Amino acid sequence: MRNIKLLLTGIACLFIFWGCTPKTTDAGPGEDPNKLSPFRTAEGKWGYQNGRGKTVIEATFDNVTPFRNGIARIKVKDKYGYIDESGKSLIEAKYEEAGFFNQGLCPVKVDGKFGYIDRTGKMKFEAKFESAESFGLEFAAVTLGGKAGYIDKEGKFTEGEVPGDNDVAAE
Repeated sequence: MRNIKLLLTGIACLFIFWGCTPKTTDAGPGEDPNKLSPFRTAEGKWGYQNGRGKTVIEATFDNVTPFRNGIARIKVKDKYGYIDESGKSLIEAKYEEAGFFNQGLCPVKVDGKFGYIDRTGKMKFEAKFESAESFGLEFAAVTLGGKAGYIDKEGKFTEGEVPGDNDVAAE
């Protein structure tokens, strides 16, 4: 009976270890072997590997997103920033929250309020919104002064629902 318990404990440990080990698989047919994919280490850090399972960006981040048009959001401690596919920091990890770039702009939270940055990290629309979504085709849903509305690409606030079909895939 004791041997069976030891055997079952050993098998359970193997499954746990196997589940925490980063997966490295070769790119399948038609897949780009250079496409970067996030992976997580047993220690809980995130990095990126190519389609051949080779680590390209070391696992030093607390969280990451897949790359979209050459840029990925990363989390370091409790702050968000952005890197390029070489691992170079494009925008320092200094935001309380951060969305996705669309139409060249991205909502970020600074000192409890949301604003919008461009792909260089320059603040395009001041952080004054209680909530902010990524841009669709022309507009982004926001809340300002407790009023729901939207802004256009010039940052002009209009109270009410976002007009038309504002959905579009992120950059």
